[in-house]
Parts: sequence; C-alpha cells; structure tokens
Amino acid sequence: MLKKAHSLSLVLINLGLISCQTDPDQSQMLLELLTSFTNFAISLNGTAIPYGAADQIIPALTNFLDYTEYIPLVSLIPQSNIDQNIIKELLDERSKADTRSFGLADQQISSLFNNLDQAQCYTHFSQGVAEIYSGFTKFQKIANGEDSQGVEFANYCAVETNYSFFLDNLIALLDGSGDCDLLNALYNGDPKNNFYMGWRDFMADKAGFIVMYITMGVAMETIFNLYNASLDQNQISTINDYYIAALERVIQRVIQFDQLALQSVQSTMTQNLIQLMSDNPGLSLDVFGYNFNTFTLNAIYSQLLVTLGLTYSSSDEANFYSECWNCIHATVGDYRGIAAWLGKNSASSLSSDLNLQQYVTESSSPQDITSAIWENVGDCVSGIWIFNQSTPHSVDSAFGDRIVRYNGDVYDIYVWGVQEDCLGRPAPI
Repeated sequence: MLKKAHSLSLVLINLGLISCQTDPDQSQMLLELLTSFTNFAISLNGTAIPYGAADQIIPALTNFLDYTEYIPLVSLIPQSNIDQNIIKELLDERSKADTRSFGLADQQISSLFNNLDQAQCYTHFSQGVAEIYSGFTKFQKIANGEDSQGVEFANYCAVETNYSFFLDNLIALLDGSGDCDLLNALYNGDPKNNFYMGWRDFMADKAGFIVMYITMGVAMETIFNLYNASLDQNQISTINDYYIAALERVIQRVIQFDQLALQSVQSTMTQNLIQLMSDNPGLSLDVFGYNFNTFTLNAIYSQLLVTLGLTYSSSDEANFYSECWNCIHATVGDYRGIAAWLGKNSASSLSSDLNLQQYVTESSSPQDITSAIWENVGDCVSGIWIFNQSTPHSVDSAFGDRIVRYNGDVYDIYVWGVQEDCLGRPAPI
C-alpha cells in the first residue's frame, strides 16, 4: 500500500464539477481504495442463510480498513488516469452487491427493530440508505461520464442540507453511540424470526451492508464539503477526518463483534439449542437432529463442525455417559441434548480402522469403557459418548472421518478426535 495521500489541489468550476491535477501516486492510491472497497462489496452474501459469509466479509473488511484514509480521493475519479472501463466494472460490482443485499437487509432489520419496540431505529436505517443511495447514483453519473458537468450532483448538494444528519444516524446504528445499537441486536438475535444468537454470518452480512453504505456516505460527505463555499481547506480536512475516523470506528466494532461471536460459542450454542428444543416439541429424535443440527446449528456455526446427540428428557440420565471437550448440553421439554464441535479445517487423529469393540467386555461400565479408550487411543481423543441401547437416542454428526462409531448389543459408542486438539481427558459431563 502506498504512503499517505499527497495534499490535493482542488478548485470548483462550472456548476460545481471538481477539477484537479492528479499525479500517478494519487491515481494508484485511488485505484487501490476502489479495488479494496469493491472486494469488500463483492464479499457481501445477501441470502437468507448466508453460510460462510463472515469468513469472506471480515478479511475483506479488515483489508479495506487500511485504505479508508484515502476516501477523499474519490473526488478525483473523473480526472484520474484510471481506465474508464475499470471504473465502470468496479461501480457495477458495488451495484450488484446492493441489489442482492438490500431486500433482505431492509426486511430483516425492520423485523429486528420492530420486535425490540425500536421502530425509530429502522427509520434511521431506511432514511440513511435512501439519502446516500440518491446522492451516490448522481455522483456515479459523474464518475462514468454520463453527467460530465456534474449538474445533477451539484443540485443535490444544494438541496440536501440534512445529508450529514442522516449519515450520522446510520453511523450510530453500528458504533454503539446511541439507543439504536444494531450490532448488539444482531448478536443477541431474534428467536421470533429465526435470527440466532451469535450467528456471525448473519451479523457480518447485515452489518457489512450498512458499512458499505456508510462508506459511500462518507465519500459523498467529503465531496459535499468541496462544494461548500463557506468552508476553507482546514475546515474541510477537519470534517473529513471526523467522518473517516467514524467509519474506521464502525469497521473496528464490526470486527470486534465477530470476535465476540467466535469466542462465545459455548454460551450461544447452549442458548440456541434451548430455543430450538423449546420451539419444536413432539418430533422424533432423528427428525429433530437431522433438521436442527444439519440445517441449523451447522449453519449458525459455519466455521465449525457440529454433532448433536439426543435422548428424550424422560429417559434415565444413567443411560447416557459423556466425556468431551467443546460440548454443551441442555434439557428442555421433550428433549435432552448434547452438542459438540470441532474446527472445520481440523484433521482426524483417529485411525479409520479403530476397533472400539475391543474395549467392551460383558461387565464393562461406560466409565470402564471410556477409561480404556483414553488410555489406549491417546490424548488426541476429543470426546466420547456412550448410549445404552435400551434408551432411544439419535446422533447427527458433521464430523465425517473424525468420528468412529460402534453399535453393540449393550452400548452405542461414539469417539472423535482431531490432531489440533490433544488436550487429554476432560471431566465427565
């Protein structure tokens, strides 16, 4: 990345079209800014279940953070030596991100705030997006040569005197400075709408959409300031620095909440499993496990692999024994469940021909079997579940070759392990 942008020599001509002299360094910095922003926009998912979105959005957002100081260079687009086809391609990609993301973002943010009795917060979102979209589309006509004199944009600047107010409200949704803390609401989720606690893909995708609009809004703010004849260069720089700092603060907070989601899996998965059990009574264990592990828990925690074990809550607890790392359990309504997780990119520590039957004797208790497995298979075992065959149970697993099963006359045994987690024997759950 190039060093700090050179000071810009800017004058206004005709109806406000900005003219400037650009040097190669400025054009290169501008292209890097636009490319980084476009890559971030491309990373936005926009679907109802944005599986894996956070792993695309957060790195792109982190990269874009390195370029935010160059946002005032956006005013140089019409005079830069960047190929016009490149400018058009970058703007088109941003437009595609907007098209695929806006509808669901608008609907879901509305639902989220309405269920929190904060309808005014959705109004801040709606007004901010509408205001910024209108201004950006007019500037885009300058950038792509449709309005070379900048007439539409100049008129917009003259009329929209409350622009900064709408931008400030949109920023406040993500920076936590006011009563409308969207990031906190996204993290906490909304069970009524199947927005789950700690769902980092959902959180990153919706917050990312707003970051895209705040970035567009800050870029337009820096250009508005050039059209304001009452501001001198020092005042323009002060205002620009304020809004760029606000954008950077927002991006950093989005990244912090993503880290929070990664670090709070134990608590959020417990809460989500409780919610799923409470909302879906009366299903068979297989149906519950297949639907709400395969299609829910493994979607919420897309960075992980989740296995869910179930018995009925009416079953004798003595008929299930468990020792595992990274697992949670809950009993609600009809179900008693235990969920365990592994890293998605982990590698199995278990031999594919591991014979669990050798650790089972006629007189073995679950504790005896578990001790034998730990002693003989090694410290890279991550967990062991043992179900008594007489107890109805179901296990739905995403562990693939990381888990080995044994179905015997008395016990069903599940053992899993990965090379990355050689933690030794945990306490029983």
